[in-house]
Amino acid sequence: MTKKLIVAICDASGSICGVTLLNELLVQGVQVHVIISPDGR
Repeated sequence: MTKKLIVAICDASGSICGVTLLNELLVQGVQVHVIISPDGR
């Protein structure tokens, strides 16, 4: 069974950590949905 997560990125510093987290989750085969606020771009 595939694990599923929703990741929200809310600000500029969160985008740095968020990209690292997303890469690791994808390597592990986790299905990820991402929500990014305007400040997180």
